[in-house]
Amino acid sequence: MTNQSSNVASKALESLAEKYRARGYEVLVEPQGSDLPAFLKGFRPDLVARRQGESVVVEVKVGTETSVSERYKDLAEAVQAQPGWRFDLVFIKSGDGEPIAVDAALPDESELQGRIERANQLEAIGALEAAFMVLWAAAEGLMRLEARRAGLPLDRMPLSALIRELYSVGEISREDYEAILRLMDTRNRAMHGFSTQVSAEQVSELKTTVEHFLTEIRSGSA
Repeated sequence: MTNQSSNVASKALESLAEKYRARGYEVLVEPQGSDLPAFLKGFRPDLVARRQGESVVVEVKVGTETSVSERYKDLAEAVQAQPGWRFDLVFIKSGDGEPIAVDAALPDESELQGRIERANQLEAIGALEAAFMVLWAAAEGLMRLEARRAGLPLDRMPLSALIRELYSVGEISREDYEAILRLMDTRNRAMHGFSTQVSAEQVSELKTTVEHFLTEIRSGSA
């Protein structure tokens, strides 16, 4: 890790520790030895936060250029096997020390199904851009759920890196990977307030991709 990346990671870790403390957690930064529970022996997590009924193991990763799914998989599996514990892998862009909210939670399948139904309603009245963005939210949520289902510590990853990682480990098909990449420019334009023309064909392609993700989640949970 470069000095710049190390400094960014340290600042992010300090920020995360303060956020957990503000929410009533007891926080240990870079714990080791007797500070770690038995199942974490041999690991050196960046942060462990505990409060009644809930404990979190956190790793901070600066940048997303290199693959991380295998690097953190053993730690993620060890944590997730413990009742009341969860593993968070927090990604920080180089030069930006601010992580995402510590209490951010994934929607469940029923909530994502509700987004799909809402998108269908919007499409039916001709609100294509709104339908597209609601479908995109469903697609992104489903990809994050698929990462968690597969035991990969990717569910808090930035979108572009999440897609790349899921494809590289075979969790999404080439067809869906290429569809998401084609549609991402439209999503980015709409998300950031630029003039955007969304076609019925784009909505249809995204809907098909979302259906594929939903089928994969259900088959993996069966």
